[in-house]
Amino acid sequence: LQNLKTAYLAEREYRRGARVTRRLTQLIPQDPTQHRDLGVLLVQANKPGRAIDPLRAYLRAEPQAEDARDVQKFLSRALT
Repeated sequence: LQNLKTAYLAEREYRRGARVTRRLTQLIPQDPTQHRDLGVLLVQANKPGRAIDPLRAYLRAEPQAEDARDVQKFLSRALT
């Protein structure tokens, strides 16, 4: 699934990438980066409402992450 996700990202197929990443979050729910990726992909796929929960989950799990500010920006976009 990770390889498929990478292929979709390379092709900017954000909806397909989000679909695969949602499955990855189900298979490995303890991996916060999958939640982050799902949220970002959903914003990029013009599904901002669906991005809110995964982005918040990532920020709760990794509040000191190096990319926390960037993720917060995606969350702000999803909330508007």
